[in-house]
Amino acid sequence: ATCDAVVALIHKETGMEEVNPGMFGADERKALVELLKAGIARGKSNDVTLHLLGGAKARRLIVIGLGNIKKFSLECLREAGVALARAMTAQKVKSAALVVPVLPDGLGGMPGAEPVQPALPRAVEALAEGFLLGRFHLEQYKGSASPKDKTPNAHLTLVTGVNGRTEAALS
Repeated sequence: ATCDAVVALIHKETGMEEVNPGMFGADERKALVELLKAGIARGKSNDVTLHLLGGAKARRLIVIGLGNIKKFSLECLREAGVALARAMTAQKVKSAALVVPVLPDGLGGMPGAEPVQPALPRAVEALAEGFLLGRFHLEQYKGSASPKDKTPNAHLTLVTGVNGRTEAALS
């Protein structure tokens, strides 16, 4: 199965050498390096950059900024999840694979908070929470929305490591 978009999360300090070659397909990695080199994707908090990738089926690379790495927290990931959900809705993207960034051993809930270990399960939870919050539209549940106002379903896959099935989804 393939997805309509691949999502990369970057910090302001992310350089081309920090793009993990094993976590992205060749097209996504090349586009991400070009966006970083050109200064288009800057890593500013909640900044969304969209890039259309070529191929038989048009796909997108969505780059979302996490801000300053010194202020990195679960809240940054939650906000990135909201930004992704809104970008997917605006661009009518039905499915995306989000590559979870390299995480420190511990991660605080808010900037400056005491880090909690292990970081990975909490990071995945924060990204999923943010995505669900960003997809929520109150009018849809009040009964006042017309059928055309309803948000279509979207599928998000959180990629934390690469194996054969992951490579197939990213290609």
